[in-house]
Amino acid sequence: MLHQKWDKAPLLPYVFHMPDKPTIIIIDDENAIRQPLADILLLEGYPVLQASNGAEGIKQAKSVDHAIVLCDYKMSPMNGFAVAECLQFDEDTKKYPFVLITAMPEPRIWEDAKALGIVHVLAKPFRLNEVLALVESLQ
Repeated sequence: MLHQKWDKAPLLPYVFHMPDKPTIIIIDDENAIRQPLADILLLEGYPVLQASNGAEGIKQAKSVDHAIVLCDYKMSPMNGFAVAECLQFDEDTKKYPFVLITAMPEPRIWEDAKALGIVHVLAKPFRLNEVLALVESLQ
């Protein structure tokens, strides 16, 4: 009977994390955005943490030593700028590259992002290979 349970178990891909790769923290309130990003980054060997809100993302950022943060701009109650600001004021997390993801790539957002030390603003819709190239350039 034991083999019957295993016959129905899903096959999971083997994912190997390279020790020199930073943890990617994906903060977005939409699972439809988070999950595909996580999947492609995991397949490339990056350790990935996901958060559905800013507070959870900040907590995760504080739990690792080396990270890149990909954060949605428009979330509630804490938007991407608030998350970036919190991480900038923490000695341990201010060194992490922060990428803001937005569907509203207005010049004002770019200017405010630069003032907060955000390294890149990624406009939605984006291609997964574009995100991968960006992450690789930030290591």
